[in-house]
Amino acid sequence: MKQPKKSNPSADRDVDGGDTAGKAAELQLDVLRRLASTSVNAFQWVGLKNCSPTKCVRARCNAACAFGTRNHRLKAAPAAFRLLEKHDGPFFEVCVSPDVWLRKAGDLHKASMLAVRQLNRRALDSLYNTNVVAVGSLKVSALPELLPDAWRLEMHQIVAGIERETLERIFTNSTKNLYNVVRIDPIENWAEAVTRVFRQDLRVWQYQSDTQEPKQPKKSMRAEYYRWLLGMGCGALTIRYGCDRHLNELKKQPRTIKPKAPKRRRSSPWLEQFQFGSEYWENRNLEKDRSRDRLG
Repeated sequence: MKQPKKSNPSADRDVDGGDTAGKAAELQLDVLRRLASTSVNAFQWVGLKNCSPTKCVRARCNAACAFGTRNHRLKAAPAAFRLLEKHDGPFFEVCVSPDVWLRKAGDLHKASMLAVRQLNRRALDSLYNTNVVAVGSLKVSALPELLPDAWRLEMHQIVAGIERETLERIFTNSTKNLYNVVRIDPIENWAEAVTRVFRQDLRVWQYQSDTQEPKQPKKSMRAEYYRWLLGMGCGALTIRYGCDRHLNELKKQPRTIKPKAPKRRRSSPWLEQFQFGSEYWENRNLEKDRSRDRLG
């Protein structure tokens, strides 16, 4: 398999749309305006006004802060590059969006990062492969205007150490419909791929073949999204497997697969006398033969 071009993302941070401080400032302004229009207590977000690309005024950085999330991405991208650089592969960019993750407008607070991480962990654990590594994040997008107002959640990550056929098997759901999507693509450029999996821009969902610039959701949807992020810490949407929170690979012991003995089928004691081979059936067969004059 052809290996992707490995260029360090720390030296190419403006790919895929330009993750610049100026765009972070524009996003921060939109966050403040939308939160001001909600019923959220101002003490929860007023401190965001004084944040900057180089300074955080809050004791605990918040996921709603555009500057904090950008700084987190700029630190995570080189760490992810160093992690994957040591791996032998193969490498794939995996996007998983089950239909059960859809949330109606107003119900985004019901979305659970724990459920997302559990689905990912159970799928990868089922392979019993200690060489698997995955890094990425959860993407949230709004459905297009022609559809009802709803949120679409997508797990977007780079997975190393698994073949494509195996990834399709463990992540693909038997139910196929418009809202149940699994996309697996080979990686051609490391800087662009690592940047894509960590970007969390709020956009209207569109097909991969659509080359138009993604639109922003309407104001009410953006306000709900920022309010949801306000209750999370910076980096809360990050997904990782086989590595710690600093994206250092974990050394795992091979898992022991113990064959399970089939359970013994239970039966009620009072039914044993009627089971095949018992005295009951022998006497019954004897009576039948006698009735047919086969015995004297």
